Amino acid sequence: MEAFFGKKYIMTYEENLAEYLSFTGIKKISQGLMFRMKAVFCLTRTSDGVYTLSLSTEFKHLEYVFLPGEEFDDIDLDNRKGKSVITIDGNVMTIIQRSANGKISKTISHYYHDKIIMITTALGFKKTVKRHLELVQ
Repeated sequence: MEAFFGKKYIMTYEENLAEYLSFTGIKKISQGLMFRMKAVFCLTRTSDGVYTLSLSTEFKHLEYVFLPGEEFDDIDLDNRKGKSVITIDGNVMTIIQRSANGKISKTISHYYHDKIIMITTALGFKKTVKRHLELVQ
């Protein structure tokens, strides 16, 4: 995964994302900001093994600071608290999230030299969310 640290990616394709965000309770205004502002995704790691996954727009910045395999407190686009566990295996990052309203989802991100392909499923959500992110730096 080290080859991808510090690189920035933006979403260039999505399928079913707005429906998924609504399913998890994210407000329409927060969804709109994410889509219109071209959120930038970035993964870093410190020398002591602490990872940071960030999502940034001009108006919102989220950071998930974690150690792989350990549960941590997270926050969603609407500033609601939840719990997550992130694991990393080679170029694949898996996130299991339990949102503030109890919804459980799983996102598998496959990192490639020029893109990330993310697939998200959630208990009770009948569709699969697909996202493609392209390297911008």
